[in-house]
Amino acid sequence: QLAFISNRTGPPELWVSDADGQNLVRLTDLGGASVETPRWSPDGRTLAVVARIEGPAALYLISAEGGTLQPLTTNTPGDLAPRWSRDGQTVLFGSQRSGTWDIWRVSINGGAPEQVTQTGGLVAEELPDGSLLVAKPREAGLWHIVDGVETKVADLPTPVDAQSWTWTSRGVLIPNRTAGEIVRLQLDGQAPEPTGTSVASMFTGEASLTASADGRMVVMAQADRVESDLLVTEPME
Repeated sequence: QLAFISNRTGPPELWVSDADGQNLVRLTDLGGASVETPRWSPDGRTLAVVARIEGPAALYLISAEGGTLQPLTTNTPGDLAPRWSRDGQTVLFGSQRSGTWDIWRVSINGGAPEQVTQTGGLVAEELPDGSLLVAKPREAGLWHIVDGVETKVADLPTPVDAQSWTWTSRGVLIPNRTAGEIVRLQLDGQAPEPTGTSVASMFTGEASLTASADGRMVVMAQADRVESDLLVTEPME
């Protein structure tokens, strides 16, 4: 299945569909509240999303069958970019609750979030061995954190694509807009390898790229067309 945000019925809402885009189901009816960046839990039963319902952005959980959004974080200056731990028991996210952007972790069973990074972070992915890959705000690159030791492993993504990269079992997929394609990074010190998948029309500034866990299916949000209208106004004095 796919999970995505669409305004096809008016305000942005959370939808799911089959992997081929068929059998669409709308999961939310938020009446104009902002919702973004859905992420599947490892077991496929729950989605974590960012929503701005009454105040700043916060994290919510919702069943993949639909229902009510359940708050996961509250009383925050803004929480973004949720990604699940491998066991599905916690969610990693970026937050300014310490005064600067860092990675935090919160249990899906409630409780206070715990700060994970001290040197900056906006998006984090937990790898199967428990280490973390982190993208930072306003800095190009990815950092690998193993037992608290941080190492920069790539100069991509650029800040505009900080949320548009994903780990797969075949490597980390990252947009390289200079080359115009997705590249695949292995954590072995080698340079990222080209994949031939174009990113020429992929949205910027949003979470616009994800993939299946095995890396064989890539999903991008892209602009198929851009439209504008002309407006005639009354003569100005």
